[in-house]
Amino acid sequence: MDENNLKIPEVYNHLFVDRDEKDFAETLISYLIMGSDLKITSAVWQDAEIFTRYLKRDVWTIDDDQRWAARRALILYRVRYVVRHLTKLEIIEILNEFFEGKSKDGLLGLFAKKFHAPIDDLILTQERRIVTKKDLGNFDKIFEYPQWIDFDAETLETIFTRIENDELSDEQISYFLGASDDMKDYARWFAVAKHVLLTTNDPHTFWVAGDILSIIWRAAPKDKKSQKWFNDQIFEIFWPRVGSVWPILNEDKIDFEENGEAKILGDSIGWLKMLDDLEERLPGLKGKFKAAIYATDEENFKDALTRLLALVKVKECPLDEILNAYFEVVEAATSEEDAGTVEDVAENDIVPRIEASGEKNARKIVVLVRRGVKHAKNYAATLLRECENIAKNLVK
Repeated sequence: MDENNLKIPEVYNHLFVDRDEKDFAETLISYLIMGSDLKITSAVWQDAEIFTRYLKRDVWTIDDDQRWAARRALILYRVRYVVRHLTKLEIIEILNEFFEGKSKDGLLGLFAKKFHAPIDDLILTQERRIVTKKDLGNFDKIFEYPQWIDFDAETLETIFTRIENDELSDEQISYFLGASDDMKDYARWFAVAKHVLLTTNDPHTFWVAGDILSIIWRAAPKDKKSQKWFNDQIFEIFWPRVGSVWPILNEDKIDFEENGEAKILGDSIGWLKMLDDLEERLPGLKGKFKAAIYATDEENFKDALTRLLALVKVKECPLDEILNAYFEVVEAATSEEDAGTVEDVAENDIVPRIEASGEKNARKIVVLVRRGVKHAKNYAATLLRECENIAKNLVK
């Protein structure tokens, strides 16, 4: 948690249900007494939103860093809700009751009693919400608390146009780009992402737009003409941010965390190093530069599948570990062939293992596993559709 927060002495640890609740208390008290900034940004919103989608299995895997970030984000949103809906006196009364040891349900239990509902139920909307044009009258309100949201076609185009006309702030653009998980028409998204990457000076907005670009690049046709066109686009976008070969050759001498400009420089160098023809574009690199080697989608899928099959062969391997490895395979699938492999493994290896496990929730787990197959098939179909879309509408 924030190292600047007030620290509650360990003698009170027995009062808290868990570490999350104590961190919530320290953040809340620090805000009330010390005037600490909650520091809720688009990045914090996205941390919580990704976790919400993970709980609903729209996102299938998250790592430990993402879990920690989501935990921190949810604490900040709990505090936001409390301070916006209760007076300082009401909050202090609840804190006093808690520290007097009068609560059997912990601090969050006392707030739930006050609000007649758990705070998390009040701040998290776990079902997908479609944002329409009428919601744009108060754009920032859309992102007041974490939500799993999507935008209808008219609303998307309205926001795209506002971005291209420079009518939205960096923070608003960052919230929007980080919220849009169900992307349709990659060619249109490419134009928007490119505009943001060429114009923003905010490092997080730059990074989120780059994330959109990486999703689009994955769907790019593999023929020589298309790959050349995309390489040209990457160079056109990121080379002006670098400007000379010196930063590329001297990355170890640069503190990329020094400021926003340095962070954007670091991201831009990373993008340029993915170009397999960078030395041809920048003769000053010849003989001095070692091109970065990145695993292909096919290699990533093969590695994930190999790990899963190795675990399946271990009779004593915990089911949770197998399922986590299976979900990684689901996320790594990018082709119809991959999706077919996911289905074969699910039906021939994973489902029988679940059914023989004696788990009380075996049926629900089987349903979840088969949802993973559907997810892999849908994503493979999306990439195939958008590959054709890109070839038709982008590649010149």
